[in-house]
Amino acid sequence: MRTESQRKYSCGFVLTEQELRRIHDVADQQMKRALPDTSYITDYEVKFQNGAIAEPKNLDEVFEGENWGPAGIRRVSIMFHTTESTIKTRIGIKFTNADNTNVRDSIVYVVEGEDRDWVFVASSQISERITRIERLNFQRIVNSRILPMVIMLVFLIGTLVYMMSTISRQEEPRSTVVKQLRQEWTAGIRRDPVDVILRIEESNRNRIDTVWLVRGIMVPGAVFIVAIIIADPVLRYLFPPYNFVWGEYQIEYEKRKGRTRFIFVGVILTIVLGVLVNFLSNKFGW
Repeated sequence: MRTESQRKYSCGFVLTEQELRRIHDVADQQMKRALPDTSYITDYEVKFQNGAIAEPKNLDEVFEGENWGPAGIRRVSIMFHTTESTIKTRIGIKFTNADNTNVRDSIVYVVEGEDRDWVFVASSQISERITRIERLNFQRIVNSRILPMVIMLVFLIGTLVYMMSTISRQEEPRSTVVKQLRQEWTAGIRRDPVDVILRIEESNRNRIDTVWLVRGIMVPGAVFIVAIIIADPVLRYLFPPYNFVWGEYQIEYEKRKGRTRFIFVGVILTIVLGVLVNFLSNKFGW
């Protein structure tokens, strides 16, 4: 009975030469188990940044290119299959830089065979190897439809809370002033109606004006907009989602990792020092 198992991933990945060889070996071993007495062939395909497509004869040739600039790798496909049309046994694996293509899935594999148990075992082993190279795709999160909705919801809730707190802070002093004036009028301390009216008007000067609109809505809104604009390129540089880590790109990838660590260590140290200085200044009155 023909059985097929297919899985698609939209995550990021860090595919090194070592990991690709391991995935290749797992698929090759499974093909040998499924076809112990039948020969099979392996097709390789590599697509580059400039749109060129190469068909290496073996896996070693996949790693021989520069993998940088126009020759940077954007897709690697491996297909194990037989030449006999009567045998439906194959394993296909494809890794794609989804930023440079119109596809959504960055990793796709398919396992097809006549033995259902073999298909399940081969699929699980390949899936296990892929989980080792998976990475969180920050760009997919930033560009998703859910994030703007969450930001808008947080923004609206924050604005509502700010408005309510502002109203409560300003209405309470006004009610206190009115109560005090009533007591003073009853006790005979104040007898001039003009004086009472002026006192109430003074208390109204601190009521809600357009300042809360700027502080409570426009400023946070501007911050959110700027954050969304700069988040994508910054995250793309610090955490590149799709990485074929061999050739010249391996050097660039290691440089980015070092810069990312340096930035995060600097941010963490700044926060820790700020908290420490604040604690010491409050404790010793500096």
